[in-house]
Order: sequence, then structure tokens, then C-alpha cells
Amino acid sequence: MIINITGRLGETKAEPERAIIEVGEPVQWAVRVAGGRRRMPSVLWEVYFEKESPFRERTWRVSSELKEPGRRRWREKRKAVHVATIEAGEAHEPGEYKYGVRAFAGSTQELLGDDDPYIVVRERPRF
Repeated sequence: MIINITGRLGETKAEPERAIIEVGEPVQWAVRVAGGRRRMPSVLWEVYFEKESPFRERTWRVSSELKEPGRRRWREKRKAVHVATIEAGEAHEPGEYKYGVRAFAGSTQELLGDDDPYIVVRERPRF
């Protein structure tokens, strides 16, 4: 499953807010967040589980660089975005887990946002 992290810096959200997967299913977080401009060219993204994790790891970190849009037409308003991918691997433990997605300013480590979605891991049906 791909969980999308969208919105603007400081106002991000995970979609779906409550992801439902099965044991053995791989999970990836895809970051595509607007904002930053030249004053904030890099952002550190952290996905973390404070307590137990359904994956082998509890925390992942990745940096994103600001991608400025190309100018196609003078009237077209396109926003600069931060793009990154976090691969968690396969879920191993069934249960309901609250996790966090944090964004930090790359140069100052200032906290820019913290979203707290859920992931539900179900046993794989046996036929």
C-alpha cells in the first residue's frame, strides 16, 4: 500500500488517515508536499512508531529537496513541492497502530509539522 503524505508544509496529512493492510503487505509513504520556496530548500521527514511497530523498524528518516516547477506558461501557477519516498517493507504484526509523520526544517531542525494517523494490520485470510 502507498500512503500519501500531502498538503502544505506545516499542514500535512496522511491519506488514507486510517490505512488498512494485511500481514505481509508492503507499505510505502510517498511525500508530495507543497511549500518551502528558496528559504527552506530541504526538509527532513520522519515516520515513527512511539511504541510497537508492525514492521521490523520503528523509525525511518529521509530528506527531500525542493523541486521547483518548470515554467510552461506565464499564466500557469505551479507550486514548488518536496518529494520523497519511505519504504517500510512488509507488515509482520497484526493490530492497530498509531504512528507519526514529522517534518523538520533541514537547516535548523525546527519542527514544521506532526501528523498522527493510524495503520491497521489484519491477518491474511486463509482459504
